[in-house]
Amino acid sequence: MKNLNLFCPINGTGYGITSSNITKSLSKDLHISLFPIGSNIDCNSEEDKQLFQKLLNNSSTFDYSAPCLKIWHQYDLAMRVGNGHYYSFPFFEIDRLTPREIHHLNYCDYIFVASSWGKKILQDNGVNKPIIVCPLGVDMNIFHVPEYKIRLEKPNYIFYHIGKWEHRKSQ
Repeated sequence: MKNLNLFCPINGTGYGITSSNITKSLSKDLHISLFPIGSNIDCNSEEDKQLFQKLLNNSSTFDYSAPCLKIWHQYDLAMRVGNGHYYSFPFFEIDRLTPREIHHLNYCDYIFVASSWGKKILQDNGVNKPIIVCPLGVDMNIFHVPEYKIRLEKPNYIFYHIGKWEHRKSQ
């Protein structure tokens, strides 16, 4: 089984939930040493708790020549685990990157993005590393296709904005 050093948050944030699901999926085929970002690990089940504890224990004897995958912000990619190939998986909603972000992204050997839009944004901003589009999925154990058709009673839609006002949300 191949080794992977995984450097990511495991918590209730967007990054943490995504990292948790990616970690669970990768652990089926890889020997993972988990290096959590942040001071806590949030688990939804006893099964998750046992898995993350095992992966956390693996970090005591991690393979320093194994690849490192960091799932984290594009402006904070300077730190990594080991000296193997360095992969990053940042998520962003902006179309203009700062010089710091470009520098941190170009430090990686390979970059995963969730969409072709993300790949284009990185390329348009001068990121010159290999960029791999890796769309995220839906956990069908949580979300189910409705058994009935959704009927629209009005021809117009009402959109609600739920979030905070900030630049990265294009507000």
